[in-house]
Amino acid sequence: HKALEQIYIAVHGRFDVVLEDGRDSRRVTLDRPDQGLYIGHMVWRRLESFSPGAVCLVLASAPYDEADYYRDKDAFLRDARQP
Repeated sequence: HKALEQIYIAVHGRFDVVLEDGRDSRRVTLDRPDQGLYIGHMVWRRLESFSPGAVCLVLASAPYDEADYYRDKDAFLRDARQP
């Protein structure tokens, strides 16, 4: 996302969030409903490794806006690496 901020919560079960900022990447496992993961703007995220029946709750800082989304990872990386 270009401007949107989000909080991810594993309401039930577990899943991994892979985060990339154009320079570094890391994997975070969410498996507790009393903890959330804040993800700021300009972070590529990928959700994977869902346990059976897992539920992911996402809180967003703004309503859906198609113009705020990156659909192409190469375009994201180009913009993220700009000074």
